[in-house]
Amino acid sequence: TVKSFGAEAREERRLGEVTASWRTAVQKTWNRFMDVWAMQNVLMIILQAGLSGMLVWLWSQGRASPGDVAFAITSFMLMSGYLRNLGENVRMLQKGLDDVEDVAGYMRQTPEVSDRPDAPVFRAQRGEIVFDRVTFRYKNKATPLYERFTLAIAPGERVALVGPTGSGKSTFVKLIQRLYDLDGGQIRIDGQDIRSVTQDSLRNAIGIVPQDTVLFNDSIYDNIAYGKPEATR
Repeated sequence: TVKSFGAEAREERRLGEVTASWRTAVQKTWNRFMDVWAMQNVLMIILQAGLSGMLVWLWSQGRASPGDVAFAITSFMLMSGYLRNLGENVRMLQKGLDDVEDVAGYMRQTPEVSDRPDAPVFRAQRGEIVFDRVTFRYKNKATPLYERFTLAIAPGERVALVGPTGSGKSTFVKLIQRLYDLDGGQIRIDGQDIRSVTQDSLRNAIGIVPQDTVLFNDSIYDNIAYGKPEATR
């Protein structure tokens, strides 16, 4: 939906603001829990040394009974259990940070479809669409969905695509928007190869009514005017 409305740059800026604040919060959380982990180890050492020293001293003085020793050991085990629970919570949070790292890795991926460095703006004119010997195959499929497929749609002509699920109806529309690049052939609109123009200008010139309704986590106004955020109230 974002690509269909040519709103990738806008959504990238919005996501960048979210990830920036997320990064700050994650770093702060990480530092705090590392401090807690260090304090936990220091407390364990002090507790072990203190209890061991006290028991040895009391035993040497003849003042430590078996009940006192049992009490000291029980107290130490109880405190160790609390600290162990704290450490388990820290490990779970670290696992959550690993998930965040996966998201960051996704954000660093190179786009599969990119504009040429000198790509001009698409010039919408009469609206002629030509599929010229188009070959296309999804990466997870062994056989092409289109193979040397040719079709010409005249300006103002209405065309209906009819076929079973998986026959390429939705893909036809996606290829016109250049959501995927072809394996062979050309798609031309008003004589312009859609690979030679910028994606934003191409998609801004195409009107689409999607079959699945998508609502963004935003206001009703922003959803209605998603394709034209500068629209007046």
